[in-house]
Order: sequence, then C-alpha cells, then structure tokens
Amino acid sequence: MKKATIVFITILVETGFLWFISDIISWQFVDIIFIGGIIIFGIVWFFQLDKNQNSNVFNANRKGWNGEGEAEVKPFEFKLSSVSLGLLLFIVISPLVTVVTYFPYFIAG
Repeated sequence: MKKATIVFITILVETGFLWFISDIISWQFVDIIFIGGIIIFGIVWFFQLDKNQNSNVFNANRKGWNGEGEAEVKPFEFKLSSVSLGLLLFIVISPLVTVVTYFPYFIAG
C-alpha cells in the first residue's frame, strides 16, 4: 500500500510540475507531458548513474592510495524504486492522454 501511495504521489507531483511549466511557457499541458516525462525520468536515471560512478571512483582511489577496501568497479544497474515506477507509468499514460485529446484531429483529416 505504501509503494502504491508513493507511485501515485510521484505521478501527481510530476503532473503538477509539468502543468506549472506549461503555464509558464504558455503551452498546452498535453503538448509537453510526454517529452517532459521522458526528461524528468532521464534526470532521475542520470543521478543514479552519477552516484554509481562516484562510488566506483571513490573505491578505486581508496584502494589505490592506502590499500583499503575493494577496488571492484560495479556496473551501473538501474534500480526500479516506487518513484521510478511512477515516472515510468507517467510516460506510458501521457501518450494515451495526448491521443485521446487530439483524436478528433486524427479522424477529421
């Protein structure tokens, strides 16, 4: 139940943030939800990648300077947390919202 709540809150926060951004740049919300969702997910992925890389550099330096610890370089593995799942669900839902919104334009042509 706790994970489902975190996923739902993540989707709400992302929606609110993108709504705020669309209001600032005077675009319609449905025009930015898909690309905005991908950008936000990419930022989260980048921070996880950066954390892994910094950990590898720290471990290698510590092993090289004083011989302590492990010098093993761990490959990056994306961890699917509740927040990441909420971001992915937002990316999946956003094209559906866009297609439903612009459906009359698809059949009118």
